[in-house]
Amino acid sequence: MSSDQVQTKAEAEIIGEIQRGRAEVVRVAKRTFKGRELIDVFVWLRPTVSGGQYQVTRAGLTLRAENWRELLPVIERAIGADNDGSGM
Repeated sequence: MSSDQVQTKAEAEIIGEIQRGRAEVVRVAKRTFKGRELIDVFVWLRPTVSGGQYQVTRAGLTLRAENWRELLPVIERAIGADNDGSGM
């Protein structure tokens, strides 16, 4: 793929996913958009029929890797604050 091509969320390289209820997964994927490497974290709906495809929802976030590096410590603080009972 040349650097000017665009990958859709459905074409992205899936890095991993976690269950979010019976009908949904949260999927982390890497893709290229206009020559930039992006990381997507989106909720996907499981297929409702055999052989169907997952459907991406609007619930999610796409950022460049360096932005995720900045955001991760903030998320970790939020999780830590929640776990110690102090709230946010």
